[in-house]
Amino acid sequence: MKLKSLLLFCLLFVSYFSMAQGQSQRSGMTYPGNRQPKEPNTLTIFSENGDLFYVVINRVKQNINPQSNIRIEGIMQPVNDVQILFADNTTRAIIRKVTFQNPIDNKSINVTLKMSRESDGDVKLRFFMSMPMKDYVSTPDEYAMTFGQDVQQQPQQPQDGRRDDGGNWNGHRQDGDRHDGDRDHGHDNKNTQVVIAPPPPPPPGPMAMDVQTFSAAKKSISSNSWDDGKMSTAKTIAATNYFTTDQVIEICNLFQWDDGKLEFAKYAFKRTIDNNNYFKVNNVFTWDDQKKALNDYVTQNR
Repeated sequence: MKLKSLLLFCLLFVSYFSMAQGQSQRSGMTYPGNRQPKEPNTLTIFSENGDLFYVVINRVKQNINPQSNIRIEGIMQPVNDVQILFADNTTRAIIRKVTFQNPIDNKSINVTLKMSRESDGDVKLRFFMSMPMKDYVSTPDEYAMTFGQDVQQQPQQPQDGRRDDGGNWNGHRQDGDRHDGDRDHGHDNKNTQVVIAPPPPPPPGPMAMDVQTFSAAKKSISSNSWDDGKMSTAKTIAATNYFTTDQVIEICNLFQWDDGKLEFAKYAFKRTIDNNNYFKVNNVFTWDDQKKALNDYVTQNR
């Protein structure tokens, strides 16, 4: 009789153990100390340098648009494979295993990780803090979402304070600040794109005289018999018009003496749209002294 009772007890124990193990395997989760949390956990990741990134947890991409500060709620697994992919496509990705150590009461916790860019250009991921979810305070620029459900909502506002650059909390909630638990009703919570108009095109540069106008200018200069008269007319035309280097050469050749050619060449230099080619004007001079004088002037006034 005792032997039968003992065998029956063993059979019931084995059946109960097999059922428990099967449920654990079907759920796909195991928990340290066989203590299953009652509430899901939350992971917060922020970039100290404002780098934009995507988060992949257990092969599930979380955010549709890259973020610099993101909070992901509803994480059931105690051990998670986390990948961080940067939007610039040049920064090396980060792969880490994040484990949630639940407190004794099995309440949800928020684990915060901080990224900072090193001098070599790589980004390092470090533990920042861990606290019960009920005590966690969000930051103004934080993007909150549920695991695997990116709804492109607006960043959450802080509950009781704001985090400074050192990660400390300070200040108090201001009137009009939205509480983390508040929700906007009747409004579209999707991110909006701000379209920035391109800058206006630069103003057009000066234009040299067209063929007909230049031909008339040459005729007016040539109507003078002496170089003094030609110089006066040429300077009057140059005061309100621009030239090409080839046009300057043509006007210089209207003067009889090299001194007149040199004087006009100097006067017209800053009125020439392609004066990087001004070396060609040297061909109008007979003597090297005038060539050197023009070269020195161009060097000093370029």
